Amino acid sequence: MTVPSMKKKPTSGGRAADRIRKTLSLPQDLTARIQEVADEQYAGDFTRATLEILATRYPEARRFLRENTTYKHSRKK
Repeated sequence: MTVPSMKKKPTSGGRAADRIRKTLSLPQDLTARIQEVADEQYAGDFTRATLEILATRYPEARRFLRENTTYKHSRKK
């Protein structure tokens, strides 16, 4: 019996086909504007501000904010 390969199959760009992108490169002016909102409404939490903005358009973001209780109570530096 052979063990199936656990290696991910690369796409034409050299990345795995099932890769999920979790980082974004945002323009400086956009990050500055989001940070302004974060400072005003979310105690400087950039990620929370971004999720709240996305929640106005995407039901998945609304669901995440509603269901993820550990995120709401996470310790802020």
